[in-house]
Amino acid sequence: MTTSLVPKCAGIRLEKIISNQDSITIVVKSIASSALCPLCQNPSQKVHSYYSRRIADLPWSGIAVGLLLHTRKFYCSTLACERKIFTERLPEIVKPYARKTVRLNELLTLIGYVIGGEAGSRLALELGMSVSPDTLINRIRKAANFNITTPRMLGVDDFAFRKGKRYGTILVDLEKGCVIDLLKDRESSTLEAWLKAHTGIEIVTRDRSSAYAEAIRAGAPDAVQVADRWHLIKNLTEALESLLSRHHRFIRDAANPIVELPETQPQVDFDVNSNPLEVENLSRLPKSVLTRREKRLSLYNEAMELRQKGVPVFEIAKRVGKDDATVYRWIKRGKYKENTKIFPSQLDAYLPYITRRLQEGYLNVRQFWKELKELGYKGAYTSLIAYLHKHNSNLELRIKRRDKPRPVCKVKTEVLIATPSARKTLWMLLKPEKLDEKESLMISNLCNCCPEIAIGKDLVISFIEMARQRQADKLNSWIDEVRKSNIAEFKSFVYGLLQDKKAVLEALSSKWSNGQSEGQVNRLKLIKRQMFGRANFDLLKAKVLRVA
Repeated sequence: MTTSLVPKCAGIRLEKIISNQDSITIVVKSIASSALCPLCQNPSQKVHSYYSRRIADLPWSGIAVGLLLHTRKFYCSTLACERKIFTERLPEIVKPYARKTVRLNELLTLIGYVIGGEAGSRLALELGMSVSPDTLINRIRKAANFNITTPRMLGVDDFAFRKGKRYGTILVDLEKGCVIDLLKDRESSTLEAWLKAHTGIEIVTRDRSSAYAEAIRAGAPDAVQVADRWHLIKNLTEALESLLSRHHRFIRDAANPIVELPETQPQVDFDVNSNPLEVENLSRLPKSVLTRREKRLSLYNEAMELRQKGVPVFEIAKRVGKDDATVYRWIKRGKYKENTKIFPSQLDAYLPYITRRLQEGYLNVRQFWKELKELGYKGAYTSLIAYLHKHNSNLELRIKRRDKPRPVCKVKTEVLIATPSARKTLWMLLKPEKLDEKESLMISNLCNCCPEIAIGKDLVISFIEMARQRQADKLNSWIDEVRKSNIAEFKSFVYGLLQDKKAVLEALSSKWSNGQSEGQVNRLKLIKRQMFGRANFDLLKAKVLRVA
């Protein structure tokens, strides 16, 4: 950007400068001997009239500067030209009908690109330039020039317009390290059409999306597909994390080992082997719900076993990660309770009558149902049976419990570290060099008490080493080891590898990866968040494709 006070142009002359308290006006006069007709491009020297234009220019030390441009109108000397009179053009200073100089518009466009509309408007006002957010946005749209070239090495990744709702596709030139295009969605048909319109691509890197793989096979069949190594390692570590979640009890045992004490067998006042309540249609529940239920049931059984061995309640609560009151409630109940929702029933209105009859010792349910029908109950006989089974514990008379001897402690827990989550345990397994003495002992205990976790750790470490050292020839032997281990989570991962084995082999042997695309997605997120809700697709594309 020029530092001259007056725009550089051969056909103008500075007349004077008018300085006010909050503004500066520069009077400039056009002195060219002739002007070109904008229609026929023939020069003319015959002046028709004079007029003045007021134009905003670059500010000076935060003070607004304006140009008062004295220019002329000319007669067109070409008889065949449709335009008889035209105004003098000064394209280096200002465009026709513009209210701002060319260099001021360029600066405003740059501010809009870098900062955005709302923030750019506030910055421009502080610098002495008054401009609205919409004007800055329009500057970006007018300056957008999508000159898309076909790269040899292409990176493909998705990004979120709104996370979980709508996604787009970003295309990156891996050789130049820049974004070349954005697509409105991540459908395979959209990417396929783009690839067919841009032939000559040799290598395409992508994540493990099957939609992208299908689009590349159809749109660029000669291109070599390379799966992203980071996503491969991420998916494998997620499989190990699922294994740790399934065996989370072993993590607690390793972090808080149980030490036996030479004491007598404690007296137990409850049944730790009581079966949990049956849940109807258990197979129809979502997998996530079943996983949480299994985890709750595992914690309950573990707490009951520890209580049977005489471990104090506060240590049980610390071990299973629950409050003392929760453990006391489990012990008092004596059986596992399903987390089922309680819906209102017609029989709730007859609860006082039912309670009184049960206290009297009335047990004939068929006759009981007939009595309720006479009182106005319209439900079925089976509904009454289910209601009595469900609420029997609440309807029984409260009998004062006899004090029973407290169990004698047979074991105690030795706390090495606070029980880590499955995610934290994962990184403790994969990065043992960063652990202290107690954490290392905990990991050693974990591998000893659960050989399946030890095998999973070794498989993950060997795969990471294979990916980093580009040892694609070891993939088949690694897959055989997974099959021998018979770990369900890892077998599922291998199944996905075999569906895309060719791209995985390229990932384990090629120097190319999708890392650049991931970095460009992060840049796109930053730009999108700077736009304060104005991130329409054309505007977002214009800002992302601009080379900073």
